[in-house]
Amino acid sequence: MTPSEYASMVVAPTVREYLAAMGDQRRAYLACIAVYHLTDYVAKAEGTGDRAASDVRAKLRGACENSFDVVQGICNGSKHCGTKPGVRHAFSPGEESTVPPSAYGMSGGYGHGRYGGLPGLMVEHKGHRMLVDVCVTAVLETFERLFPQHFSAMKVPTPEA
Repeated sequence: MTPSEYASMVVAPTVREYLAAMGDQRRAYLACIAVYHLTDYVAKAEGTGDRAASDVRAKLRGACENSFDVVQGICNGSKHCGTKPGVRHAFSPGEESTVPPSAYGMSGGYGHGRYGGLPGLMVEHKGHRMLVDVCVTAVLETFERLFPQHFSAMKVPTPEA
């Protein structure tokens, strides 16, 4: 399967489902897992072996480090229950917090919600509060920008208000 086929068949629909329900932890975890594993498909298309996968991850980290760390951390943390012997992943399941929607006429007040009436999930990373949906779409956009030969037909899903 090519990166484009995987992105079209698995990643884009999974991300769309998550963006339609951004407060849903299960969909957030699945979106991070699907997006992160694009590294494997791109690595296979670019070359073989662990070196190619390491190179793809390094390029992504260089272009969108914090967002990539969040997606990778949620992917691995959810897959390994937050830890595995001798390793603590960046995120453990349940560490994210819910960001309530905030809009004119909605309670919560300035700075206590997400403007536009959209809920979300947030994680703390390197002293920054980061929205998971923003990280997922940033990593997808970075894949498309860095590896256009594999994603020329892909349209990165965006949240619908």
